[in-house]
Amino acid sequence: MTRRRGLIVGVALLAGLVALGVAYMLGRPTPTDQQKIYALVAQGQRAVEQRNATGLTRLISRDYFDRTGTTRQQLVGMIVQWMHGGEEVMVVPEISGLDLRGDFADMSLRVRLWRGNEPSGPGEEYAMAVRLRREGGDWKVVSAEGWAEAQSDLMSGP
Repeated sequence: MTRRRGLIVGVALLAGLVALGVAYMLGRPTPTDQQKIYALVAQGQRAVEQRNATGLTRLISRDYFDRTGTTRQQLVGMIVQWMHGGEEVMVVPEISGLDLRGDFADMSLRVRLWRGNEPSGPGEEYAMAVRLRREGGDWKVVSAEGWAEAQSDLMSGP
């Protein structure tokens, strides 16, 4: 096959793949806000278990501010410090309440946490209240309550 014919075949294949991708995206239903929020929780769970500070902090709004006065910058610093501490954890979040109102959502979570990568015993349970805001097509955490107790327990050791 000549170089020119190879280039034409390559371009044709690429165009076909792009067309298939567009057709797939157009045929796939857009996720609901509730599905997007459930996906955000799953992303957070994976980020914690994989010790991926960047993955976790991407879920936090630039406007984050909670009742204790913690800003996004402070929270990111705490997350990075904790994740570089070396302890593996396993978490299982459960959404116990979700109230969607326009571009805001209030979510109640029960988070069960085990030290190490295997659950043993009942683990530790934490209740969290999370406020979310739609930012573009994504949902971001704008404030959260209950995380400080888990952070304090984890950073103090077993």
